[in-house]
Amino acid sequence: MSLLDKKKVVIVVASILLAGCQTLGGYEVALEDTSVSPSMKSKSTVSTLKADTNTYEPSQYKVANLKPSERPSTETDEAGLWMLVDNYEERLATSAQLYERRELQNYLKEVTCRIADKFCYDIRVYVVHNPFFNASMMPNGLLQIHTGLLLRVHNEAQLAAILGHEIGHYLRRHSLQRMIDIREKAAASVIFQLAMVAAGTPEFNDLVNKIILGSIFSFGRDHEREADGYGLVLMKNAGYDTLEAHKVWDNLIRERDAGEGGTSSIFYSTHPPSEERRDALKEIAARLRENSNDLDKGQSRFRQAISRYRGEFLGDELALGKFETSKELLTLLLEGGFRKSETLYFFGELYRLRAEESDIPKAMEFYEQAGHSGIPPAELHRSKGLIYWRNGQKNRARESFRAYLKLKPEAPDAKMIWSMIGEKK
Repeated sequence: MSLLDKKKVVIVVASILLAGCQTLGGYEVALEDTSVSPSMKSKSTVSTLKADTNTYEPSQYKVANLKPSERPSTETDEAGLWMLVDNYEERLATSAQLYERRELQNYLKEVTCRIADKFCYDIRVYVVHNPFFNASMMPNGLLQIHTGLLLRVHNEAQLAAILGHEIGHYLRRHSLQRMIDIREKAAASVIFQLAMVAAGTPEFNDLVNKIILGSIFSFGRDHEREADGYGLVLMKNAGYDTLEAHKVWDNLIRERDAGEGGTSSIFYSTHPPSEERRDALKEIAARLRENSNDLDKGQSRFRQAISRYRGEFLGDELALGKFETSKELLTLLLEGGFRKSETLYFFGELYRLRAEESDIPKAMEFYEQAGHSGIPPAELHRSKGLIYWRNGQKNRARESFRAYLKLKPEAPDAKMIWSMIGEKK
């Protein structure tokens, strides 16, 4: 067999494999009766809104929806999957990564229960101290919410959109579907590689593995689309304004575009393109929202619950050292009407920490604006003191440090600063 013929064989077989791996790329919504959560339905078929054609098509599922308080039988593969996650949850429960704030935890559990309805008691919420935008739902009901996500949603409805998406993964048992799909593709890969070795073409094994891996990631993207659709329906059922969902992606796209370069992370390869996701969410949400008076955004509830923690979250963000991305995030917070004095202070911190030639004057400008826009964080005085001290303006530095320590006498760095200025408390 010539090299050209061998390549033709690879292309033909790869096409067959990929054809068998394709899944419907639509956004799933239960259209039979959106007043009932799609997770409650026992049917194996729901309708699919295809964002590219605006038409509805039936979609058959291999795996049934999860039912409240349901656990897999011990002899099944799914039980093994749950066991692994149960072990992970045991470690997570005592992990230093947890952001353990009882009031915040209770608030997030309330929102989760409003979205999850009858599945409320099956879901356990953990807040993970991590500055990146992320949330994840495990097959056993473990829901992780990263603090970076809480910095990037602007109201309760937007938070509910993310939680609804994750609960959609849980209800549709996507982890089990993914495991089945990977196992089937792995088997196909082995068969194909054996055939190629028999034909004397082992050099094409890497190509086959890439094809299989790509199809697995594509399957993951379809899961994301399906979970988005379920999230919208769950939002509607809970009385939230579904048109808030796409705004999360509007903001994330702005952050992404403000940063330098792209990303090749697995997260993005397994998720639909952000623009596609945003546009589809907006279109489907508008349809679900028609003739609906349930337009709850929950803005004041969300901001009251999160406000006391936002300063710490912003500090974590600035510690990443991603100047342009953080600058865009702060701009979004200003546009969103979050506490102006706090946001302006962190703009100042952004420039102070970068400390390029023209940054320190800009930092001082933002500190001044923050002081005239409300009550800024006490740390503003410490930051000004550090700048004065570095510039040799010792008296002005001491004045700023004293103002800081007056507002925060029990600050963790209080002893260090008293020692620095040569004074005692």
